[in-house]
Amino acid sequence: MVSLLAAFDFWTVQNVTGRLLVGMRWRSALDEQGKETWVYEISEEKKNATDMYVFWITLFVAPSVWGLFVMLNFFTFKLFWNLLAMLCFGLCGIHLIAYIKCYRSSKGPLISSSMMSKAISAAISIKV
Repeated sequence: MVSLLAAFDFWTVQNVTGRLLVGMRWRSALDEQGKETWVYEISEEKKNATDMYVFWITLFVAPSVWGLFVMLNFFTFKLFWNLLAMLCFGLCGIHLIAYIKCYRSSKGPLISSSMMSKAISAAISIKV
């Protein structure tokens, strides 16, 4: 059940939440040679600053929490739960990497660098 919810969360964040909250979307595409490339779609319209804070903080916190679960399950020798936590950690990590690359590839600043640094520092300072 958790793996199905993680897959649904992956699809939702990739296709809906990122587009609505920060105006970014990414997808994987195959070119003519069969090589996989990541395609970034960026909206030019301004988004709500609070929504952007929530999106970026959540994007950094989620892999951190799943990483903590991976470590806890590793040290308590719970193999099944560790595999599940690694799956969720991997899905959240892919989102984090993809949205950071999408942000860096944007031509115009959708989020000012000060807003991004505040969101990152707030995500790091949250104690789990």
